[in-house]
Amino acid sequence: MRTAAVANNRLGGPHHHISVAARRKSCLLRADTGPCRADIVSWYYDAKKYRCYRFFWGGCQGNGNRFVTLRDCMNYCYLNDSMAGPRVPHFCSLAFDFGTCYGSYNRWAWDPLQKDCRRRLYSGCGGNQNNFETREECFATCVTGADNDINYVPTTCIPFTLPDAD
Repeated sequence: MRTAAVANNRLGGPHHHISVAARRKSCLLRADTGPCRADIVSWYYDAKKYRCYRFFWGGCQGNGNRFVTLRDCMNYCYLNDSMAGPRVPHFCSLAFDFGTCYGSYNRWAWDPLQKDCRRRLYSGCGGNQNNFETREECFATCVTGADNDINYVPTTCIPFTLPDAD
């Protein structure tokens, strides 16, 4: 067995060595799980929705639209996306919408009056985009720039083991 590490944001080293044009191109790619089966929680940017989403990366290959954390994804793609417009998406100012189904799921929504992410119950369908699975995702999406007084510990290295190629 040999050991590898995901340095900074992904395999291949830190993103800051890549030009803005190359960043835009990699952020336009679809999520690619790769051919391996490791199921490593990762994040990709959806340029049509101006949001980052979680997916499971197989541990090898894939493409440049893969990040270790939601925050890395947002900082790399959303904040560098000239098409994204203002740094805080418009849907963060929407009132939370419970939806139209009969389920009851814990979610998080940005409360613009309280300037905080609040836990809400979601029905499971309908609603609007001010609806996040985690508090971290809510903050990373709706709190940016100077308004962001939340302290995040950056992920710099995630070790994992790759099997030897036969």
